Amino acid sequence: MENITFTEQEFAQFKDIYAKHSDNPKKVFKFKNKEFVVGYAKYLIKYLESKFMKVIFTKQELFIDQCPSFNFELDADQLLAKALEVGFVTKVGDDQYEMNTNY
Repeated sequence: MENITFTEQEFAQFKDIYAKHSDNPKKVFKFKNKEFVVGYAKYLIKYLESKFMKVIFTKQELFIDQCPSFNFELDADQLLAKALEVGFVTKVGDDQYEMNTNY
């Protein structure tokens, strides 16, 4: 997959791409004179959301989102402890953890 870096201005310019593909990321679209197809849009959306929007997890949401990355070998408490230890998330409230978008 090709990595693309967006500025906030570019993000604002391509909000329509986000809107079109957030519900159905299976359409073809053009971006910077390149064509992207089925499946790529969901990665673009995830990247845009992580770069420009705060992502807040509960412990259970973090577990559901990240447990496949650890082959389901960690329980929710262990995964949260690991995420806090490496700086992937920061505690921001009672059972509220903000994802580090620069991780």
